[in-house]
Amino acid sequence: MAGRINCNSCGGKVDVPAGHSRAKIRCNHCGYYAEVPLDLRSTLDDDGVPVTPAEVAIATDTSTKKKKKVKRAADPRDNRPQFDDEEPTGPYLLEGTQDEDDDKPYAVPGDGTKLCPECRVKLPLDAKQCVHCGIDLITKKKPKKSYEPIEKEWEPRFPLLLRLKVIAALQLVNVLVALYLNSGTHSPLFAFVSLLIQGGMQAFLVGTFQMIGVKRTAEGQVTITKTWRIAFLRLNSVPVAWKKSHGMGIIPSYNPGLLEWFTLVYLLLLFLIPGILFYWFIIRPERFEVVLCDMYGSTDAILFRTTNRDEADDVCNVISNCSGLRYKSVV
Repeated sequence: MAGRINCNSCGGKVDVPAGHSRAKIRCNHCGYYAEVPLDLRSTLDDDGVPVTPAEVAIATDTSTKKKKKVKRAADPRDNRPQFDDEEPTGPYLLEGTQDEDDDKPYAVPGDGTKLCPECRVKLPLDAKQCVHCGIDLITKKKPKKSYEPIEKEWEPRFPLLLRLKVIAALQLVNVLVALYLNSGTHSPLFAFVSLLIQGGMQAFLVGTFQMIGVKRTAEGQVTITKTWRIAFLRLNSVPVAWKKSHGMGIIPSYNPGLLEWFTLVYLLLLFLIPGILFYWFIIRPERFEVVLCDMYGSTDAILFRTTNRDEADDVCNVISNCSGLRYKSVV
């Protein structure tokens, strides 16, 4: 027992047990909390010897902000087993003292972690690099991330090689027709002019289409472009402003363009069977439009048109992986 004081309420005697460090103690007679003088406050050290707050302050290492480890006085009414807590490590979470009469009576010790200066995530004290954002905790520099370079283009419906084979076969037919005309009453000049006109018209119809392309550099820069081929001649690529969009999707539609209808009329006037075949395989099938969408799912721009659903899905997957745009089918 450290001493005995008088209760300020009922005047009864209150025993102050050894190791009591608080500024007040409850009276066993009336329940009032009586003031405990500073000289009667004490704690128990590792050997069970009471020490006063002044002695604890002397044992405190002010340079490292670490106090000498002491055991809390055992409460005879507490039947729970007592365990020694691990010594807290790391910088103090809250500076202060254990004196209740001070302006800052409480000090929160460290929890053995430190904060990442970039993403503010808790890391072990001996960590040299953040596993979340990758910053070097010593040099305070983030590592440069490298990406796999990607460069890919898509051609609607038919690949360029197949179109070239078709135009070559048509030119062979044109030559045979020109030879037939030259063998008749027509002049060679008429046959040659007919060959040029027919070949140029066929090259325009077969070799005119729009392509979509995506390119990603090793630094992660992504460029999406549209490119027209007019009669197989490649024009300059036009970049697509995709960064203002939030996602992309596929819209099933039936919307033949002016070029398709013009080709159908041309084939019907030239030969009936090619016109019917063109309508059945080109005009009739359902189309799929690859579109850019805003945050509400509305269409910002049409990137690509094709009759192949798998091709449209491939375009969306590659562009979404490169650019980070959310891929969601729009119906």
